[in-house]
Amino acid sequence: MAQTYKEMFEQAVDEYLETAEWCLGERRHNKSCFGYSATLLVFCAVEAMGRALVDNEIKKLGAVRKNDFRMLAHEKLGLCLSSVQITNLAKWYRNNLAHTGVLIEGIGLSPKPEVYPFEFHSNHEPRKIYVRPFFEIVQRVWQKIDHGVFDPAPTQRLEVQDPLTKSDALPGAGALSYIPGHAR
Repeated sequence: MAQTYKEMFEQAVDEYLETAEWCLGERRHNKSCFGYSATLLVFCAVEAMGRALVDNEIKKLGAVRKNDFRMLAHEKLGLCLSSVQITNLAKWYRNNLAHTGVLIEGIGLSPKPEVYPFEFHSNHEPRKIYVRPFFEIVQRVWQKIDHGVFDPAPTQRLEVQDPLTKSDALPGAGALSYIPGHAR
């Protein structure tokens, strides 16, 4: 059971990536993988990592340092994406999948194991995400990166009138984990 923000963050990213891997390995009734879900979960992991980066890591990212998906520009991923490309990926893929459950017409996902995970038009608008390589790059970095570069905290601090206690927490349920000394 996660006890600290750091433990919750690590558990959440682990779960996003483990679930994304399951989505890519399982087959639906039409024999396709769960590509929409896998893509959204990988973007969730990327956003969580980007938001949790410590200041000295953020400063290295230059123009994208204020972007929630700044992890896509991190040298460890080796993607060499521009600020415009990162913003477009978030807007055209992640935001639409998360909030409307659809992709903009004319762009897509592919399960093909291409070498590079993204395909762009000449104007930097995304054309296609190759989900498997996107997942593999993010998973590999998550497994190898020094987790000391992350310092997660909630984006809002709210006072809870009746905070959870240890007896309320469910084993393995990160969202219901008890954090000693912290109101949830």
